[in-house]
Amino acid sequence: LQVLGWGLGPLESILIVIVVGFSVDYTVHLADSFVGSKSLTREEKVTDALVHTGSSVLSGAISTISASIPMFGAQIIFFVKFGAFVFMTIFLSLMYSLGFFCALLSLIGPLGKQGMLSNYYAGVVESMHKNIMEMEEEQALIDASRRVGTTQPAIIEGNEDEASDLGDVDVASLT
Repeated sequence: LQVLGWGLGPLESILIVIVVGFSVDYTVHLADSFVGSKSLTREEKVTDALVHTGSSVLSGAISTISASIPMFGAQIIFFVKFGAFVFMTIFLSLMYSLGFFCALLSLIGPLGKQGMLSNYYAGVVESMHKNIMEMEEEQALIDASRRVGTTQPAIIEGNEDEASDLGDVDVASLT
């Protein structure tokens, strides 16, 4: 903004909000194509992404930039600024996605199950599932003890020997 001599006013704030989606669009499309590729190496995955999605990304960028160019000749300052924002955003996004991002994917892009979010939270989910199952089992014992007439279930007191005094109640059938 400072290069063009513009400050950050209400108009520029609106334009920034509008072009946020443009700035990541091409990168997201290429990343999705990279992850969806059946190739085994990073270089082959990048090639697949560029072959299958690169032409669409380039076509979209060319059409959007072409639509922004006539706005530079507008008499209303909003359209001039909007055209400049769109032009710069699409141009920089295209350079980043086809240049830097593809090079980055070929060097450190995810392979196999690498980078999957389930790798990070699977242990937490398993632990929570185990806790829920234990709580349901305790609740079943409490319910069974109330049916038998015991006022305080032995499992709550921590004496598991007394838990067998609940009779022949099948806890699994109670859940």
